[in-house]
Amino acid sequence: MKIKRFFPQPALLACLVATVLSVGAKAHAAETDWATSEGGRMRIVTLAPDDKGIVTAALQVDLNPGWITYWREPGGSGIPPQITPAAGSKAEITGIDFPVPKHIRLGDIDDIAYDQPVTLPFTIALNGETGTIDLSAFIGVCREICVPFQSEFKIDVAATGHDTSEEEAIIRDAEAKVPVAAGPDFNIASYELSPDRKALHLTLTLPSVGNDAPEVIATGPSGYVFADFRNGHRDGTTYVGDLNLDYLPNGYDFKGSQWRVLVKSGDRAIESSLAFH
Repeated sequence: MKIKRFFPQPALLACLVATVLSVGAKAHAAETDWATSEGGRMRIVTLAPDDKGIVTAALQVDLNPGWITYWREPGGSGIPPQITPAAGSKAEITGIDFPVPKHIRLGDIDDIAYDQPVTLPFTIALNGETGTIDLSAFIGVCREICVPFQSEFKIDVAATGHDTSEEEAIIRDAEAKVPVAAGPDFNIASYELSPDRKALHLTLTLPSVGNDAPEVIATGPSGYVFADFRNGHRDGTTYVGDLNLDYLPNGYDFKGSQWRVLVKSGDRAIESSLAFH
């Protein structure tokens, strides 16, 4: 499945970005003001820096009804969420985590996205930066068309040392929704390509016995997402099936590539890397 979504051409894109840009949202204690656009609103929540100068934070995205925003891999046309410090800042974003997304089908369009409010945990390494740091958040919000949504936020690092009980609850709840690493009771036991390289055969170890089929989402080459998991068969906690790779670019060379696969079963989800030799 290659995601298909309409985005404005570059000239119009620049114009639209300007219309939704929200500048100078100041931090109150450990959360910024909300920045708003046609499709929803967003803000940044932070905790106090630890003794190594690492700030735990989150981007809260509150979508309006009928709108979606993208997962970390938007497919062929879309905007992955981006959070960046201002040019010249010593601070850096050291990781963004993504809660489990949905596979959303709307007519001929497939999206791996969120259609409800979502919070993306991330971390900031201050690297000696003190006082106020400037961060830019850039996402795509989509309905009939997709609209770029960008905002500039000012984070007062010193202010994040105040009461953070509400902010910590927001961030910890978001972290709990992020897929975890595979374990003994939930993992990808084996994987292999079909002879024609049009399918990826997966053997999964699932966390419980049941009748429901797991959801599988794989990302390979940039711009491509695969979520058509078919020919499934369950035997207790073992599930085998084929991930359809029909949309893979012609002549794609698997050798040396590394894919990421998300597996959801019931209320649990894991994410694993698959290396191809």
